[in-house]
Amino acid sequence: MKSLRDLSLPGNSTPVRVILLTAAAEKKQIVEAVQLGARGVVLKDSATQLLLKAIQTVMAGECWAGRESVSNLVRYLRTLIHSAHDQATRKKFGPTPRELEIVSAVVAGYSNKEIADHFKIAAHTVKHHLSTNVGKIGVSTRLD
Repeated sequence: MKSLRDLSLPGNSTPVRVILLTAAAEKKQIVEAVQLGARGVVLKDSATQLLLKAIQTVMAGECWAGRESVSNLVRYLRTLIHSAHDQATRKKFGPTPRELEIVSAVVAGYSNKEIADHFKIAAHTVKHHLSTNVGKIGVSTRLD
């Protein structure tokens, strides 16, 4: 992978179309190879005709992966995309760890001043955290 990484460095003036010839590759490694610029992946024990077909396909400007690898790879990529979307959504819309701590303190019955003293923050910061959390956690008031 280091060689592939070196070939894909910005500023490399020679366009290179790489086919990764490997004994075995896990989905994660195939994805990494593609991200680093590989245009194809072929297992070493593949028939010569398959390797030639892969070379022709890549030279024509397309990408190549063995039939079995493609279906597994597509499923794996969909899982990664879905997981990344879920994480982005949680980071964008979910409460932060600090907001969760403050909400927990409210649920435990502490006042804003007590919470501010405990976390060594200003009382208006506690109010801000609580107001931003109202929509995030699906409540409309502090009492909810």
